Amino acid sequence: MASIMFLPIALGSVVFLFILGPLYNHRFLPPRWVLVVGELLVLAGEMMFSQNDLDTSYWQLSFPGFILIALGIACYFINFLNIVFSSAPPDEQGLISGLIQTVAQISTAITFAVGSSLVSSTKPAALLLDYRNSFYFCAGCTGLAVLVSVLFLRPVDMKAEVPRDEDERIGQRHALGGRNGSF
Repeated sequence: MASIMFLPIALGSVVFLFILGPLYNHRFLPPRWVLVVGELLVLAGEMMFSQNDLDTSYWQLSFPGFILIALGIACYFINFLNIVFSSAPPDEQGLISGLIQTVAQISTAITFAVGSSLVSSTKPAALLLDYRNSFYFCAGCTGLAVLVSVLFLRPVDMKAEVPRDEDERIGQRHALGGRNGSF
């Protein structure tokens, strides 16, 4: 039953990624702010989880929290990668990709380790308090991510320049490693 209750995050993320696709092209909102909105939605979902009580219905706080987290993940994930890759020189994007994935995996492991270490009780009332503290820790980490995004992310212009003529297009292909202007 617990696995079914967590389906809104997985399914919601996939659905929201398709729905929010138009926001990823910078015509409506810069990616930095879509990323911040996503982080704030995740933060709101975590805060909803932290308010659960022993007699709280799944539909009252957990389900809406899952939906907010799924929507936030959809806003965050693509824009985060776009910002990182567009900030790196083309010849270093592979290295940057590996570093980002490594840092993400290590950060996730550390955060889960610290968050789960806060849960140690066996009695329901004490366990609820432990879970609440764990969600507060997660919310604190997300709040820190919001601050970092607002204060330290530089605006990125990811709109590709369109080649003006065929010679320029061939030159770009050759610069990308193609022979005789072909990929």
